[in-house]
Amino acid sequence: MSIPSMDTQILENIGLSPGEVHVYLALLELGSSTISPLAKQSHVTASKIYPIMDRLMEKGLASFIIKNNVKYFSATAPSRIKDYLQRKEEELEEQQKKIVALLPELEAKHLAKKADVQAEVLIGWKGMETAYQEMLETLNKGDCDYVIGASAGRNYERAKSFYERIMEQAHQKGITFKVISQERIRPHFEKYEGHVTHVERRYIKIATYAETNIYKNVILIVIHGEQPTVVKITSKDAADSYIEYFNSLWNVAKK
Repeated sequence: MSIPSMDTQILENIGLSPGEVHVYLALLELGSSTISPLAKQSHVTASKIYPIMDRLMEKGLASFIIKNNVKYFSATAPSRIKDYLQRKEEELEEQQKKIVALLPELEAKHLAKKADVQAEVLIGWKGMETAYQEMLETLNKGDCDYVIGASAGRNYERAKSFYERIMEQAHQKGITFKVISQERIRPHFEKYEGHVTHVERRYIKIATYAETNIYKNVILIVIHGEQPTVVKITSKDAADSYIEYFNSLWNVAKK
């Protein structure tokens, strides 16, 4: 007897491999069978029958008996497929519970990866105060802040007062600076920094109201308008790239 042509894809959809489908259908046709006829009927090599039968028995879709020291395999009642599906549903429900419990850790890893590059914008003098105080808190004795384009900007008096205070706090903490400044404001720094030992400064012919600080894995881009704007980028790769850029400028800047 042969089983009429049927759509076997549904059996694969519920989790049976193509080999398991062929062997299972062959068992239904043969009834009880040893390996050789089963391999012939299913068109599956004999060496693969045993592992396939193990999987079918785990699914509750096949069984065997031993007669005269020979194994005879048979399919269980097709209604057992419903039992198999029920077990799969229970397993899936258990997996869902485990996934729900695992989600917070997965989300944390996802956010940590996203945090590899962070950017935020701070507006005004309070925003600039926040940015530089965070820098002072992050850096330790002997650490260096690398600065490109140092400028007092458009609000000279307020910027001068701000930076003098920040530089003094940094000096007390033992933080050093390597600064590339605009050539046009060399006289200002030479006048006020003659006694300063924690700042190494060089000059280059650039004209900008923007200033870039690079420390640790942070880049601060400060735009010195009437109200300053600070763009803070946190990224090790970006900071490393900016340090390379700084060094290339430093090598051509004048003392």
